[in-house]
Amino acid sequence: MRTLVVGSSGLLGRQVRSATGGVATPIRIRWGSIDAATQDLSDTVAWMSSEGGSWRVAWCAGFASVGSEEGALRAETDVLTRFLAVLAERGPAVRSLFLASSAGAVYAGTPQPVMDEMAPVAPISAYGEWKLRQEHAAAEWSRAYSVPVLAGRISNLFGPGQDLGKMQGLLSRIVRAALLRQPLTVFVDLDTRRDYLFAVDAGRIIAEALDGLDDGPVDEPTIRIIAAGHTTTVGEIVGELFRISRKRVPVVFARTPLTELQPRSLAFKSLYADSIVRTTLPVGLRAVFDDQLKALQQGRLR
Repeated sequence: MRTLVVGSSGLLGRQVRSATGGVATPIRIRWGSIDAATQDLSDTVAWMSSEGGSWRVAWCAGFASVGSEEGALRAETDVLTRFLAVLAERGPAVRSLFLASSAGAVYAGTPQPVMDEMAPVAPISAYGEWKLRQEHAAAEWSRAYSVPVLAGRISNLFGPGQDLGKMQGLLSRIVRAALLRQPLTVFVDLDTRRDYLFAVDAGRIIAEALDGLDDGPVDEPTIRIIAAGHTTTVGEIVGELFRISRKRVPVVFARTPLTELQPRSLAFKSLYADSIVRTTLPVGLRAVFDDQLKALQQGRLR
């Protein structure tokens, strides 16, 4: 059975594709336009049908972030729902579907100190609200067409090759600032705690979860937290990077309306015993540093 990875060029998509042996969409998706993206995804569904056989689908696409405007969040959700409709109407046999969601976004206002899959959701941003709408859209599709769905609520993902054009990826931005010796503006305090998950671990956990989902019961979509299971402060990251590289990070702190959308601490622990990470934060941070150092030496780091 083949796995189609939508968003395979992104940090998560690359690792899911690698871990599943999946394939990318055969044409480049024009994410800047709802209609164009829908057409490209429709063509992809037609290609899947022509290839024959059964498929799994991993939706790892996402062009919005916490600070995105409502229009971008709505567009991202519209493209997903249109794709699901086309997949059901004209697609091949789909055995299971994975949807990448955001643990930090949907649990941001949850009062308990550590969130697991039983914790109540409490988004405090439009980003979190729209992520839940995407989960609901996938759930409705699952019930309507009897296809098992896994919604993976992922913590703060990091790893080599992260897109720094989006307002996310604090670890990668810290490394970049240290290498370029450029000030980095941070909109949270040094003691802000987050769960940082190495992308390779995320891809492996998702692939293993999909293996257990195929042909499973279709009662309700499976909700799963995909996280490292421990937190690190911004200050600890800066200190660890100095230990690794002997490079100091010129950090500038500022407060904006986005600061209010960032809780002081977000800690997660999955109830699934097989959600085991293998990469420690120092090892992952070293991988990011080595990757960006190579890019700097080749004149590619900007």
